[in-house]
Amino acid sequence: MTADAERALLAQAIATVPKAELHCHYMGTVRHATLVEIAGATGIELPPSCRDGYRFASFPEFLEVFDTAGRAITREEDLARVAYEALEDGLNDANVIHRELHVEVQAHVRAGVPFRRVLDGVTAGIRRAHRTLGVTSRVLVALDRGTTSAEEAVEFVKQTVDYGDELVCGLALSGAEGDGPPERFAAAFQLAEREGLRRANHVCEDNQSIERAPAANYLTSRDLLRCERYDHGNNLVSDPEVLAEAARDGAVFNVVTFTSAEGRRASRRASIRVMKDAGLRLTVNSDDPAMFGVTVRDCYQTLFDESGWGLHELREMIENGFEASWLSETERRAALARVDAAFTALA
Repeated sequence: MTADAERALLAQAIATVPKAELHCHYMGTVRHATLVEIAGATGIELPPSCRDGYRFASFPEFLEVFDTAGRAITREEDLARVAYEALEDGLNDANVIHRELHVEVQAHVRAGVPFRRVLDGVTAGIRRAHRTLGVTSRVLVALDRGTTSAEEAVEFVKQTVDYGDELVCGLALSGAEGDGPPERFAAAFQLAEREGLRRANHVCEDNQSIERAPAANYLTSRDLLRCERYDHGNNLVSDPEVLAEAARDGAVFNVVTFTSAEGRRASRRASIRVMKDAGLRLTVNSDDPAMFGVTVRDCYQTLFDESGWGLHELREMIENGFEASWLSETERRAALARVDAAFTALA
């Protein structure tokens, strides 16, 4: 097969093979047109960063955009609409048949929406997508690490457990890592483990300095927070010993091709290649696709083009996504069978 034919086959696989995405922020999927429409209906004035598309030049500016969306999306039907569109977009873009959504419930609660109503809306959208599109999803309640105290985190875990919906199955942290070190949330995560919630964490993210998001945060998240998988992980490459330990642990890292800090995008992708070479189990994710102006397909294609990876690495990462997902065992086996069939058809 010629090099051009190999590239074409890889692009076809990236577009068509069924995928799971494990690191995707619910708010980061909001179509700009949807946000404008909802904000107009609810009387929320959009700042310049949101009026003509999403515009930000730094991580703090990105968080402002994120917070604006939280203030605007308050009605249950709008919460459901955003969830549905998130799953629809993933399916249409790159055949994402399972998408796990990090939902920053507090962003809506701060706007006066009760905790339960937020999740009622999101899960209604997920169930509609399952009925009409055949896709699946799970929700992680993502705590704002910068504004949440240890005590508040415990209360949010209790509310999540009391909500009692199988779709709402996980706990995570989001926001600027340096503003909320993982050890602050040990009690909340340990309670989550006892109550049967699954656990993930943003660790070692390169949108901040190594001092604010050190490799040691992986060890804390593993040992104190009892995390089952990890998001980002790029700053691990600054500490070869911790990087090697994570590889020995068989840890799964949900890496993200793009970042809100545009000046760090090339170095981020370089760090992902180092992580892969070190033996980490990786999945490919879009994080905040609508707000970054990218798609899941873009994330795979850009990363694979720059890394020189092929079908073998693609299959490995796609299978990692389903294996590390929080689907039931029956659902997971069925999804992996679809992946196998899709790759067989490409051969």
